[in-house]
Amino acid sequence: MAQSFDSLTAAQIAAGVAAGDCFSYGWRRIHNPDSGEDVADDLTTTEFTMAMLACRGWTNAEIARHMEVSPGTVKNRLSGVYAKLGIGTRAELVAHMLR
Repeated sequence: MAQSFDSLTAAQIAAGVAAGDCFSYGWRRIHNPDSGEDVADDLTTTEFTMAMLACRGWTNAEIARHMEVSPGTVKNRLSGVYAKLGIGTRAELVAHMLR
């Protein structure tokens, strides 16, 4: 089961889940009940946000405008997401994140 904000341990907080990040940590957890795995737990909040916008069909340029970064930054971050998740395309990203 996905971990809630309230169940963060002192060790997790001390290990780098700062007070301001606690909400983000819980918010970006996507749990797949069919497989029993956490789908996006290894992603940073920024990576998760970009991945979810990409899953909704946003282009790199649209994501860049929305997040006030360059399209190249979006491309690089999404490449990192693909590597972390062991996938290679947006279609695979959608299948992975929204399964």
